[in-house]
Amino acid sequence: MEHLNKQQNNTRQEFRILLVGSSSDEIRDVCHILRKEYTRYISSVFEHEAVENIKRLKPDLIMVASSTITMAEDVIADIKRRIPAEQLPYTLLLCTIKESSRAYQLYRNGIIDYFVADRPLYDPYSVVAAVTQALNHTNSVKRISQEFGNLNKYFTDTLNSGNDKLHETAKTSEQVTRFIFDELNNLKTQLNAAGRETGILDTRYVNQQLTSLQETKLHPTKNHLLKVFEQQSEWLNEFRQGYTDKVVQMQIQPDDNTTIQVLLVDDDEFYREALATMFEDTHLKIEGVGSGKQALEYLQGEKPDLILLDYQMPGLNGLDLLQLIKKDTLLRDIPVIMLTGFSSREIVGNSIITGAADFIVKPGDRAAMISKIENITGKSV
Repeated sequence: MEHLNKQQNNTRQEFRILLVGSSSDEIRDVCHILRKEYTRYISSVFEHEAVENIKRLKPDLIMVASSTITMAEDVIADIKRRIPAEQLPYTLLLCTIKESSRAYQLYRNGIIDYFVADRPLYDPYSVVAAVTQALNHTNSVKRISQEFGNLNKYFTDTLNSGNDKLHETAKTSEQVTRFIFDELNNLKTQLNAAGRETGILDTRYVNQQLTSLQETKLHPTKNHLLKVFEQQSEWLNEFRQGYTDKVVQMQIQPDDNTTIQVLLVDDDEFYREALATMFEDTHLKIEGVGSGKQALEYLQGEKPDLILLDYQMPGLNGLDLLQLIKKDTLLRDIPVIMLTGFSSREIVGNSIITGAADFIVKPGDRAAMISKIENITGKSV
């Protein structure tokens, strides 16, 4: 555990957060929420100072907490206009619940990377979870960038080596060609001399000379040239295999199936039907069951992309079912979003601690729900 904590601390030491606020009160409130885990990694500035501080600090994450979403859009637009695209950090927008629809459009259009719509009373778990997701995203991007850098170095170094080998091969081929021509010219000279001395060209003598040339000089030269080409072929095979191995190591298998399989576990049949209707024009394929027992039976044969799980159900409740899922080695990787009737800190806290990826207060805003599902599954709804 101590080793794990050291690794987490090292990771966070490399993680820089820039909080861009419209007022000192706004900045103070957000810093208060993040005080336990991330306060030491945060620098805070007012909106008009954002661009210069991004250039200076090179943060991994910017959190924009403006008084209105219009002001936030202006700040983000100014940042995108003045900061090169490859240097833009992960952008997290904090806004009011009333502004969530507009924030979702910004998210879908790629203007921001994510948003938390909880103001005026921020839910601490939502904000911390969003920052943690940004941390994981940033670390993944850095890892992929580093792997591409390593692959590019391998590719460049190997091609340089191959270029040298090609020069050596070309040089050897040129030497062999020159050698053959020289030997043939020597033979021609000898034959001409022999013909002048005897007046008659002895065919046996010609055959002897040609045989001697083949055995003593041409055959060894041919073997040497073949060996050079074999070495070149071996190098090409090694390069092909090495390149393939490195690509396989870093490759993320594409998912050709755009459908997101969702298991909805809720004892309220009306809510299950309403949610299915709400998302019928999306890529979500929702399978609804009415109890924890039915959910376990379903999960014996299917592994959905996501589980929407009601917190309060008769019999096997949501929290108990979540515990069973996270203990099962075959199911623990399935992300779970808890559905709660109340935004109680205790309920939300218990859900996150037990392993929920996020939570939604029922009935749930469609835009906010889509945003959370896309962020968790990595697929477009």
